[in-house]
Amino acid sequence: MAPRDLPRFQARLHAHGVPTDGPLQLGFPGQASLYFNDPAGNLLELTCTGYSRPIPVRPPDLSGLAWTP
Repeated sequence: MAPRDLPRFQARLHAHGVPTDGPLQLGFPGQASLYFNDPAGNLLELTCTGYSRPIPVRPPDLSGLAWTP
């Protein structure tokens, strides 16, 4: 996904009540990942390269990603 689309996609998920964690950096500088669960509880990750905003460097906290559609 394009780096500019990651925050917009996160806002869209939040508008529908889907909790997320991120964007987070787990790899090289400029890499960013956004984590969320689908309705069946499967963990999904959106990632991009070239992300220029400062973000935390840490693994995702999966404890807050459960949601009820």
